[in-house]
Amino acid sequence: MAKRIVIGVLILAIAALGVAIWRFNTATEGQPLSGRTRADFVRSAQDGCATRQREADASLDAALVAKFCSCYAEGLAQRVTTADLDRLTGRAASEIQADMRAKMEDADRVCAAKVEEGAN
Repeated sequence: MAKRIVIGVLILAIAALGVAIWRFNTATEGQPLSGRTRADFVRSAQDGCATRQREADASLDAALVAKFCSCYAEGLAQRVTTADLDRLTGRAASEIQADMRAKMEDADRVCAAKVEEGAN
């Protein structure tokens, strides 16, 4: 009888450990971008940013656009994780933008303030 109780407790402990590991893994947001993935992400974000800025206002100073877009791309790369990229791969651009809106707006706000501060 005591042996059955010990086995039951052991099984319960293993199950609890499994649940704890599963919850930890699902709560982990992913690793920061690094290496080639980060470099490619930054380059792509910077190019896209510069294109959108020129389309929005062709009269903007090129150096100002470059400064903002460099800050924006680096800031976004700091906020995006490998889990974000995995989750968003293959999705439509509108879905990606909706999912990443808070991170994009945060990077935009910080970089706009830095560029404005540098202009004054």
